[in-house]
Amino acid sequence: MTVSKLRNSGAGVSPVWRNWGFPATGETPVPLALTPILVALVLLVLVGCNDMDGPRRYRLSGSVTYDGKPVPAGIISLEPDTSLGNSGPGTLVEFTNGRYRTTRGKGTVGGPHLVRIVGHDGKAISEMPLGRCLFQEYRLQVDLPRHDAAYDFDVPDDHHVSGKK
Repeated sequence: MTVSKLRNSGAGVSPVWRNWGFPATGETPVPLALTPILVALVLLVLVGCNDMDGPRRYRLSGSVTYDGKPVPAGIISLEPDTSLGNSGPGTLVEFTNGRYRTTRGKGTVGGPHLVRIVGHDGKAISEMPLGRCLFQEYRLQVDLPRHDAAYDFDVPDDHHVSGKK
């Protein structure tokens, strides 16, 4: 059997490749003219899937306490303070047992931020999945670092909800 007949017969070609419909003649399954286009598409997908869309964002983690104790559940809103020249995307972070951590690619841009914290007792009821509110929304302005960092929030005692404390 000559080499050309061997190539055309499919001999030596794995049955898996034959079943996938690739040519058994030794031809490249993808025409060489399309190779640069496919490489470009793969690179676009890889670049589009990284964390560098928009401004650099930094991970932030830490604790949230009220009356000296960890807050069982709640939400932190971190929004760049545009009145002080900061800009970029804001982020919401849910916390439990007094601990929070932003997710990769969803952190803060650093610099001056307006922060709002809402704390709950963590005992879910039908219309309140985080439980009853422990204190009034706490608002503050902070200057967050422009690198991955830890930042603890301590809600003052004077933010209690009326009728509690």
